[in-house]
Amino acid sequence: MKTKIVFVAMLALFTAGQAQASGRGHKKNKVEMCHKGNTIMVSGHSAEKHLRHGDSIGSCAMCDPLIDSDGTVVICKDGETKHMKPNKACREVAKGKVEFGFCDESDSVGSDDSDGGSDSDGSDDSTDDGSDDDDDDSNAFVDTDADGVYDSADACPNTVSGDPADASGCSCTQRGDCDADGDGVFDQDDLCPNTVGDPVDASGCSCTQRGDCDADGDGVYDQDDACPSTPTGDIVYADGCTVVTISAFAGPDMSALPGDTVNVVGQGSVLTGGYDSANLVYTWEQVGGTPVWFQFSSPPLAVDMTGSGATATFMLTVSTADGSATATDQFTINVNTAAIIVASANCDPVTGHCYALAKLPNGANDNLPWDDAKAKANNMYFNGMRGHLATVTSIEERRDIAGTARNAVAFLAGTDRVTEGVWMWADGPEAGQPIQYLPWALNEPSNSYNWRWPEGEDYLVHEARGENDGPGSGWYYVEFEAGW
Repeated sequence: MKTKIVFVAMLALFTAGQAQASGRGHKKNKVEMCHKGNTIMVSGHSAEKHLRHGDSIGSCAMCDPLIDSDGTVVICKDGETKHMKPNKACREVAKGKVEFGFCDESDSVGSDDSDGGSDSDGSDDSTDDGSDDDDDDSNAFVDTDADGVYDSADACPNTVSGDPADASGCSCTQRGDCDADGDGVFDQDDLCPNTVGDPVDASGCSCTQRGDCDADGDGVYDQDDACPSTPTGDIVYADGCTVVTISAFAGPDMSALPGDTVNVVGQGSVLTGGYDSANLVYTWEQVGGTPVWFQFSSPPLAVDMTGSGATATFMLTVSTADGSATATDQFTINVNTAAIIVASANCDPVTGHCYALAKLPNGANDNLPWDDAKAKANNMYFNGMRGHLATVTSIEERRDIAGTARNAVAFLAGTDRVTEGVWMWADGPEAGQPIQYLPWALNEPSNSYNWRWPEGEDYLVHEARGENDGPGSGWYYVEFEAGW
């Protein structure tokens, strides 16, 4: 009771002093105290209770220690770092028993006696009566499982030693969200706990762990894939290598004349599989039409159309050397059996055009129509060049025609039957173009009518004296040129 008497005496003195200073009665006297870091004014009766619970007389400014976030003060007593409540720490420092701050930076928080001493029974006292005894400790700073969180705030008090804990004192094991390999799947659900960096499925396994990786997406797992970099979309064999695919192109269908020798160049291409196209094998065979003589060397084909029928169809087969890949294509040669082959013609060495004079079967000079002459001319060939009714576009061409047959009266390709008086070329490459060069004979064109040709003279006729318009003729000039 010694301590308590001293406190009462101090309270009485302090109260009396305040009474004298204020000049008021004892019942209304107030005492200034420091309560939990705040300066308050209480009655004398209440002041005694505050003293018993650790508050101190006077303003808090009388002792202003650095208070931690948990409401305690770090002090050093007898070389040991401890935590105390602020008011008691102020009293102890005033008595010279402790100092504010850590004794040593290596100190750690252990059990904390509020009176600066240790309990003999190893437990923390729950009361703080402000006296120097062994029963006024607080358990606010005990960390039983040593996880860095005091028991008073520890939601998981039995954390296994060494497990990292969060602010609530719980480890991932206690929360159930441990993910040792960092793959996003909690350990308790992870069937493959040692995944390293690879994408995983819902069970925590990567394709490497499952054994079903397919880096090139060809449908063959990597461990079985002999060709691991197959291009996207390629069809592959069971070993993961691209199936060799090839194509064949025999050539477009073509026309030929009896007696022609047709040369065809087929093509084969490697589409996938990386096969060397130089090793492709070519084979030709006739698969339709009248049999003809032909020969080939890989890949050109030469066909002699002498004595052939209307058509001859050939197939080109392209294959790899081992025959594992094959492609075929066909083309047809259409033989113009009605073609008229001209044996000789008058050719211009500059233009390459050749000219011939032809006669309509059983025709007199003026009794066969222009359209028959045009059809015959279009079916004539000289040295592989197709013919058409001659178009005279310059004086040089007129001389070429004159050199063929100077005195002949024969059809040319011109006509004004669409619009009278408007002369146009109607055959050959110039068909549809107006006639620019037209050396008419005297008094021509006359467009004369008679009972035989009531429609008039609508067709261009070449004469030695100049061009003339006429209704018909038994002769016609044919012009041969390449590309027509």
